[in-house]
Order: sequence, then structure tokens, then C-alpha cells
Amino acid sequence: MDRHNRRHMYDVHGRNSGRLGILKLNKEYRFNTLTPSFAHEISRGIGSFYEDRLTRAIYVGPEKDEHWCNGTDFRTILHMKKEANYGSLADYLTQLYQLQT
Repeated sequence: MDRHNRRHMYDVHGRNSGRLGILKLNKEYRFNTLTPSFAHEISRGIGSFYEDRLTRAIYVGPEKDEHWCNGTDFRTILHMKKEANYGSLADYLTQLYQLQT
């Protein structure tokens, strides 16, 4: 991995600044509201920095410093419940929990 290249993911951008991994959330048009796919992209970004042995700390923040995160998209959770898609709902809730730990 070239430490000077910017890593691009769908709505998450990562780069290194010395030993600091910087992960920017770039879904401000939705107030960085967490959805299953967005949470997955954030997890991938954090995981990428975690695997980089030179990165000592990870900063997660908004791309334009306007909106940190609006929280989870409860419409998605209600839709999963309505469709009786409990496996996906459990996976999403687990993923949200893991983002906090």
C-alpha cells in the first residue's frame, strides 16, 4: 500500500498524515446518516488503517466539517423489520456496535 496515495471508497475517503490515518465521511448530502452500505464502507476504511502497521491513530470526521453523523437511518431498520429480514437487521446492528468499539 502506497502511504501517500489517497484511498477512495464510495462515500468514505482515507489518507495518511504521518502515523495518523484520516478517514473522512463524504455523505454530507444525507448528513452522514448511517446505512448498512455506508457503515460497511466506514468499517472497511478503519480496517484498512488498522492493518497498516505504521498507522498509530485513526481520526474519523466529516469531509467538509459540516456534519459529523446524523446517526442511523431508522427507515432502513423499519424496512428490514417489515420485510422480516431479521438476519440482515442483526448484521447491521452488530456492525453499528462494532463501529463504536
